[in-house]
Amino acid sequence: MSTLYVIEQGAQLHKESRRLCVRKDGKLIQEIPLFKVDQVVLFGNISLTTPALKALLASNIDVVFLNQDGRYRGRLVGETPPHVALRMTQYQRAAQPADVLRLARSIVAGKIENMYHSLQRWARGRPEADISRALERLRAGPPAVWNAPDVPSLLGIEGSASGQYMYALGQLLTNPDFSFCRRVRRPPTDPVNALLSFGYVILTRRMESAVQSVGLDPYLGFLHGVAYNRPSLALDLIEEFRPIIVDSVVLRCINNRLLTLAHFQDHPPAGGEDDEEDAARPTSPPETVPAPQSAGQQPIWLTAEGKAVFLRELERRFQEEVQHPLTGERTSYLRVMELQAREMARCLREGDDYRPFVRR
Repeated sequence: MSTLYVIEQGAQLHKESRRLCVRKDGKLIQEIPLFKVDQVVLFGNISLTTPALKALLASNIDVVFLNQDGRYRGRLVGETPPHVALRMTQYQRAAQPADVLRLARSIVAGKIENMYHSLQRWARGRPEADISRALERLRAGPPAVWNAPDVPSLLGIEGSASGQYMYALGQLLTNPDFSFCRRVRRPPTDPVNALLSFGYVILTRRMESAVQSVGLDPYLGFLHGVAYNRPSLALDLIEEFRPIIVDSVVLRCINNRLLTLAHFQDHPPAGGEDDEEDAARPTSPPETVPAPQSAGQQPIWLTAEGKAVFLRELERRFQEEVQHPLTGERTSYLRVMELQAREMARCLREGDDYRPFVRR
C-alpha cells in the first residue's frame, strides 16, 4: 500500500474503472490501482470528482488536504472505528497525572534513543564530523527522562536533547551548498528546515491515520497534552520516528544531491488557492509553530519539482522494511507506525508501560 501525492495545480482526481487517475486539461498525469492506495494527499488547488470521492470513502482511504507549502487544511475520513471503550480508557488515563507522566517519559526516552543511534549510524566513516558532545548529551538523556518529576521538566529535557541533535545533524551534511545548525520552524528560513517541516507534516498525518485506525482519539495526547485542533497523540507517536524516517530522508536527499538549491525558492508557490487564509489558521502542529526570525532572513519554500523528489524519497522510506523488535516480523515503516499505535492502545488498556520503537 502507498500514498498518492498530487501536487499539479489545477488537476482533478477521477475514478476510472478500478483506478484513481489524475488529469489536467484532459491529459492523464498519474494513475494507480485503487487497491494499492491507503492514503491520498492533495497539495493546493486540486479537485475530486464525486465518483472518486465515493470510492475513497467506500474503501476507507484517507484524503489529506494541504496547501502548497505543506500546511494542513483538513482530512476526509470514513466512519469512526467503533472502539468506544478504548477511547474512554484513553480519556481516563489522560485524567491521571501519574499515567500521563509515565507515558510521556516513554515517548521522550524513545525519541532520544533514536536520535542517539541515528547519529551514530550516520557518522560511520565520517571521522571529520565532530558530534561527540551531542552523543554524550544524548546518552545522558534517558536517565534524566526517567527522573523527570513532571511533563514540563520532560519537555525541557527533550528540547535540550533535540537542540544538541539538530546541531550534530548539521555537521553530517556533506553537500557544501547546504548548512544547518538549529531548528527554525514556521517559517523555515533555510532549505534544511524547509525539508524538515515539510516531512514532519506528512509524517504527522500518516500517524494520525494509524491512530484513528486502531480506535484511539488522535487529539488527546500525553506528552503534547490537549490543544484545540492539534492531533496531540499523533504528535506523541511520531517523536520516535522523526530521526529514523524524516531526518534520514533529508540527509540522503542533500548528501546524495538528489535535491539542489535550485529546488528551493524565496517566494510562496504560485497557482494555489486560499493561501493567505490557510496561513492564518491555527491548524499546524508544534513543528510548525512560529520561531524568532533573524533580520535579513527570508522564508524558504520547496519548488514543485523539489516536492516531487522529496515525496518520492519519503515514500520509499515509508515502504522500506525493518524488523520490529517487539513482534519479530519484518515489515515496512508504515506498518511499524500502525503497530506502535496498537502498542499505545495495549498499554492504555492494560495500564502498562508504552514500549517505543527503537532502531539500533
